[in-house]
Amino acid sequence: MKVRILSFDPGTASTGYSLLDGHTGTKFLQLSQWGMIRTKKVAGGSSEVRERIDAIGNEFREMVSEYKPTHVAVEDFTEQGKFVGKTYKEMAWLTEHFRMVGRELGLEVAVYENGYWKKVLTGAMRLNKTQVQHYISTRLPQARELLEKQPSHVWDSVGIGLCRFDLLLKTGG
Repeated sequence: MKVRILSFDPGTASTGYSLLDGHTGTKFLQLSQWGMIRTKKVAGGSSEVRERIDAIGNEFREMVSEYKPTHVAVEDFTEQGKFVGKTYKEMAWLTEHFRMVGRELGLEVAVYENGYWKKVLTGAMRLNKTQVQHYISTRLPQARELLEKQPSHVWDSVGIGLCRFDLLLKTGG
């Protein structure tokens, strides 16, 4: 089965994304697109979180229209055991916004907590950024050069997409 996985490591100021193209029958997978969605907070504009979440949702809609993914995967910060504070609340809103926009566009959005996607990939829940980058580079050798100067959010989005691919392999689709 051909797959096109659009994955995100979300943040209300900066969100990493990646697009992986592959085939579950041959286990082939390649990194096709990647980058950052930066909201006005980063660019010196509005700090209103709802406006930033809407802007991220609009970028998500545009990516779905352009890339036509078969699957979408998002990291869920709120499942990391941090249940209080402003960041928790804002990230919960953002995660649910991804799910809502996905449903609106006819796509299921798979949501994976940080430790879960790392455990699926490597068997370990706690990996630092260097370990994540090393693992991704072993799975997708072209990533080392392509993502060399990219922020960790982009690398994590690739890891989240790899997790979705591996789970598709296990379940047969």
